[in-house]
Amino acid sequence: MTRIDIGAALRLLAAFAMLPVAMHAAAGAPLRTVAYGPLPAQVASLCLPEGGGPHAAALLIHGGGWSAGSRDAFAGLAQWFCDNGVVAMTIDYRLAPAPGADRPESRARWPAQREDARQAVWWLREHADSLHLDPHRVLALGGSAGGLLAGWLGTSDQVDAQGTHARVDAVVSLWGPWDLTDAPPRSDARHMIAGLVGDQPPREASPIFQVDGHAAPTLFVHGTADTLVPPDQSSRACEALRAASVPCEVVMLEGQGHGPAHVDMGRLLARIAAFSTSAFARPRP
Repeated sequence: MTRIDIGAALRLLAAFAMLPVAMHAAAGAPLRTVAYGPLPAQVASLCLPEGGGPHAAALLIHGGGWSAGSRDAFAGLAQWFCDNGVVAMTIDYRLAPAPGADRPESRARWPAQREDARQAVWWLREHADSLHLDPHRVLALGGSAGGLLAGWLGTSDQVDAQGTHARVDAVVSLWGPWDLTDAPPRSDARHMIAGLVGDQPPREASPIFQVDGHAAPTLFVHGTADTLVPPDQSSRACEALRAASVPCEVVMLEGQGHGPAHVDMGRLLARIAAFSTSAFARPRP
């Protein structure tokens, strides 16, 4: 039997969560660090575009098997959004225990990751005036493990003490898992799920089971040769959304594995921009 290096797999997954920084701009507003909540992990890099707005907003959620990675993975993408007139925030969130970790008590199990993502949405909307953003045009984009968290922001809602909603207005899921009950073939992926949920049923962390007619329009991007997160994760989630009469698109990248290697980023970013514009124009249910 082949021995799998879990640590190497996690590092690889974290790297795959990064979109190539070929999109960073030569000039533009700088990223600045903000705290979007009271916990040490609830920090983000924020970029404000030029102009008075109100601007759309993009919340970017990194991957890394829920136990690795950081907001820096999407710094280049945040700059791209910002340079194109979108308030962009790429977040850190509480990480789950890594497989075989010596001190799992220093990490957080599910649903801490979802709660941090919701906290980030609340922060954006509650600072809409000072950030010059439109609270009804908020996109959540997540890569790999972050795709699951973005999915939760589109399929569920929670209202905070100020009456602010956590459900976003559009979602982009890049090679993300939406159904953790469907055991993946690779043991490293199964270990990542176990690290996230612990003793909880994987269904509790699966956004596909939250889909209803109030879900946000969603764009899925997935490689047909992805062995870490099988591509039917995206196709089945889109089927569930369509069954609930929610707009959904799937972009299957022929021969592509897990992550952005060999992806035509110009075309992909154009597709994301077009989808977001269409989703924001849709009447709210």
